[in-house]
Amino acid sequence: MDAGSNSYNSNGIPLSEFNNIKNRWKAFTEKHILDPSSNPIVAQSWVRSISINVDYNNLNPPFLAPVELDALRKKYHLLIDIAKSLIEKLVEVSNHAIDILSLHDKDGYMMEIFNEEPEFFAWHHECFCPGVCWAEDKVGTNTIGLVLHEKKPIELLGAEHYNSNLHNISGCSSPIFNPDGEMIGVLCVSSSNSRYSHHLKTLVSLCCYAIQFQLSKHETNIIDKQILGYIGENILVLDRRHTIIRCTNQFAATVDDVPESMLGVHILDIFHGTELADKLNSDVDSWEVFECRGFYNNKQMICNIKANRIYDEGRCLGFALIITNNNAISRETAMRMGYFSFHSFKDLKSSDPIMLRVLEEMKEAALSEAPILIEGQSGLYKQIYAEAIHSAGPNKNMPFVTLNCDSVSSEVITLHLFGCEAGYYPESESTESLGRLEIAQGGTLLMTNIDKLSLDNQYRLLQMLTTRHFRRLGGKTDHPVKVRIITTATVNVETLVKDNMFLQELYEILKGFLFRITPLASRKKDIPSLAELRLYAMNHTNGTCKVYAPNFIDSLQKYHWPNNQRQLDKYITKCYYSAQDNVIRPITNDIAGFFTTSQEKDFSILDSADEAEKRTILEKLEKNHFDVAEAAKDLRISRATLYRKMRKYSIKCKELKG
Repeated sequence: MDAGSNSYNSNGIPLSEFNNIKNRWKAFTEKHILDPSSNPIVAQSWVRSISINVDYNNLNPPFLAPVELDALRKKYHLLIDIAKSLIEKLVEVSNHAIDILSLHDKDGYMMEIFNEEPEFFAWHHECFCPGVCWAEDKVGTNTIGLVLHEKKPIELLGAEHYNSNLHNISGCSSPIFNPDGEMIGVLCVSSSNSRYSHHLKTLVSLCCYAIQFQLSKHETNIIDKQILGYIGENILVLDRRHTIIRCTNQFAATVDDVPESMLGVHILDIFHGTELADKLNSDVDSWEVFECRGFYNNKQMICNIKANRIYDEGRCLGFALIITNNNAISRETAMRMGYFSFHSFKDLKSSDPIMLRVLEEMKEAALSEAPILIEGQSGLYKQIYAEAIHSAGPNKNMPFVTLNCDSVSSEVITLHLFGCEAGYYPESESTESLGRLEIAQGGTLLMTNIDKLSLDNQYRLLQMLTTRHFRRLGGKTDHPVKVRIITTATVNVETLVKDNMFLQELYEILKGFLFRITPLASRKKDIPSLAELRLYAMNHTNGTCKVYAPNFIDSLQKYHWPNNQRQLDKYITKCYYSAQDNVIRPITNDIAGFFTTSQEKDFSILDSADEAEKRTILEKLEKNHFDVAEAAKDLRISRATLYRKMRKYSIKCKELKG
């Protein structure tokens, strides 16, 4: 054929390509010769088709009966509705290259047809209608059947279809997965050879990703609605495989972690016991496990767990676990459910003169009931110092309760602090919800990140400390309170006072005793003892007897640990689990190589791990030209986890690119 405009179809595909494919198909069907230049996936499908005697000249796919089609559409109504809402956009950007769009179930049955072009429909009406099955074993090689077999996007040109009746059309299909990763459908685009365009494969794939996102968003909305009534509770949401897909800040704070780090953790890796495992695997919709023991991130827990299955139109999405019960918690119950301190001053080692003086002053302060403010960078385990103070005080046998002032919204912090009367929230249960102040009665309330407390709640806290009384939300009665208040901050609170961001009067009360924890970089002599403490804990937990290599401690002291002891512990943990025998060695010759260059440079000016994480994510995205998948590989996390973190830090690639 002479070169010119007639040598290509309307979207630039050479007509010779269609002719070559046709010749390869003839060689295979008539002479059983498989051309080595054939697409391997297509060739394998041809072989499967001929091996089961699929007719390549007659097209007689099976049909569903009308009542069966109605039942199928009802079963997949959510998928169909979401697809309809996105198809219009797909057609708009296709540049008129689409003749027909069809949506199929996981077995290949066509459920819906969109964008019916009259010219196309005139000669394929019988096989392009709802209820037809396009599985490979029914009609031979086609995009729908291949997607069901390969579980990835597929494109076929003309005679790559096994059946000769389909040789004048080209098409592409892409799989649709539910949030659990199961294929539930296929979206297919078909066009005449004269109009087909290669870019349709990309468009269809993107459309399927959008459908999957909407399906995931729907499940998220269902879960949010069903756990709305548990406001103020410590909640873990599990999927059907019993792994954590949602963790409230409240629960994460109790184990000194962030919610994102707990996602993907199996619940039985935290809470132990056959009773919990049996309940999860039962068919019961609601159940309770009392005094379930757990251990996570060096935190021991003894909790009651109340669980409810989460359903969407009869399909189980997972479980909502209420880890702590805020209703009518007595002092004994509070102690039994984990509201006590695990650490003492024996867990705090230092050879630094300044820290030794701080520890001695803390021991003296523990004997009083005056408020204590502990300031220090993120990662210094300030909560352990607070627990040690509580354990050394006169009320050591009373509850030790924590409240993270930076975990949730200001309104929820108010609820957590003061509690509420029955019926205050329409979605809540008909009993009162006790706040942390009542749970901690007679003991200690630790308020972490006090520098993040809103001004409204600062005034409420100031009033409580001044009057020694508080009132529940929706209540009319003032309750007396006897609680030791310990607060922590990652910044110098006095600077916030000068900037009118923190109440002067409240600051003066909270700093009854003021302690500042020295950064680890300024007391490297403490690293050996801290490393030994970490090793002892890990050996004890895992039943091992591992030891450090002779040069291991020296390598630790050469690094400046910008994220302090938490960073040191995480590095030691990595080395511990990387050890092939009982000797723990550095995982790299240069510890700094384990962390990003930008972190080494900037950690000294960062006030929190969140800021460091955000900066690292931004740099990895820029390095990989804002390719999220490649950035996730660099960060050694999944793409889904990276997207969650990007939403957390309001990182938008489009804005950064522009």
